[in-house]
Amino acid sequence: PAKNVNFAIAFAGGKKRILQMLASNMDLVGILAKQMETDLDGQDVSAEFKAAYFERLCRQRASEVFEQYHATLPGLAQMTKHTALVAEKRGWVKNLVGRRRHLPSKVSWRGFNSVVQSSAADIMKERFVATAPRYNAWVQSRGIRQLASVHDAYLTSSPDFRQSDYATMLGILEDPRGLGLRVPLRASTGVSSTNWKEADSDDGELEVDRSLADRDGVECAFEALGKIHSWA
Repeated sequence: PAKNVNFAIAFAGGKKRILQMLASNMDLVGILAKQMETDLDGQDVSAEFKAAYFERLCRQRASEVFEQYHATLPGLAQMTKHTALVAEKRGWVKNLVGRRRHLPSKVSWRGFNSVVQSSAADIMKERFVATAPRYNAWVQSRGIRQLASVHDAYLTSSPDFRQSDYATMLGILEDPRGLGLRVPLRASTGVSSTNWKEADSDDGELEVDRSLADRDGVECAFEALGKIHSWA
């Protein structure tokens, strides 16, 4: 899938890794098989020749995907190498909130992944606290309950969600103050009366008018964090 290939390349996966991933995608395998049939045009060749030809097509496609990806995002490879050099030189990297991960030089290439993934995890944890009914008066007043948080997905329930509630929750989730982010965070919303899978699907996606956000509700999130920080 495109998402897996995207993460693999972004987090220092080489062409060999991309080849393995593409070769396991049955849709792409079918496309390349048809291309091979067209290229050979009924020629009488051995099974070994066909296998070698097909492998060459796979390698060519993997190389094209790899090169096109980095051509589209030219700064990514530079940042990945820079983070690896920093990790190798001082033995650790740190994320947006200052949390460190120590890395042996032989796995310094994991530095970029560590910074990105741990920063995202810390943002999610902080936002989870900011929207906790125990600390957030607005969330509590709306009867919103936290059910789960998995990676970048956040599940809540409410007996009476309004458009303004969705806008307010997005306003809270997209505004982690104090991190100095130059690129805005953006979240999407899915709705279902039955299960999480449906809410996470295209059918469950909901267009939200962010102008409807209750600013008092958004401010309650930062009051909640203030309470937590004062106890730490």
